[in-house]
Order: sequence, then structure tokens, then C-alpha cells
Amino acid sequence: MNKADIHVAEDIFGPNIGSLKGKTVRRNTGQVEDARPSTLPPDVINNYKQMTICADIVFIHKIALLVTISRHIRFSTCEALISQSHYNISNALENFMQMYEMQVFK
Repeated sequence: MNKADIHVAEDIFGPNIGSLKGKTVRRNTGQVEDARPSTLPPDVINNYKQMTICADIVFIHKIALLVTISRHIRFSTCEALISQSHYNISNALENFMQMYEMQVFK
């Protein structure tokens, strides 16, 4: 076995994981950008003008989130709820409805 064989093995199998575990440093990932609605293709708008949206409240680390998904195009949204009051839930649903209406969905 010579030096070229070692380089070929590293190309095939990657670096030795055991030797890297104590030497690598965790890097921070970038922040997720706020997704703004963009223009949709006309086919999607024409075929799916009527939307059925399913909603549920889920908890992650004791934080209440209102999650919605549209049945036809599988577009999902999520919004943190300050509390589970009727007022906060209806405001979050109203925000989702406005976002869909911006794209001409009903």
C-alpha cells in the first residue's frame, strides 16, 4: 500500500470519522429567511381556485403553534400563538386567509 492508495481510499470512503470527531467545530447555520408569497403559475391558480385548508394547534417545547396545510397543493404555514384564546386563533387564521387571498384562492 502506498500514498496514492490512501488518497484513493479517502476519495471513495471519505475522511476517517474517528479522527475528525475531536477536531471539528460545529458551525452556526444561517437564519431561515421569511418566506413571502411569490407569483404562482397560472395552471395552479386556474386548477385550484377553491382551497380546502386543514388547521391544527401543535405544541413544541410548550409553545403553541397554529399549523395549516392546503389539501390540494400541500402548502403549509405555521404561526406561533401567544395564547389559545379564540381571539388569537381567529387572528392567526385571518392572517392565513389573507395570504391565500393574495394569490386569488378562495
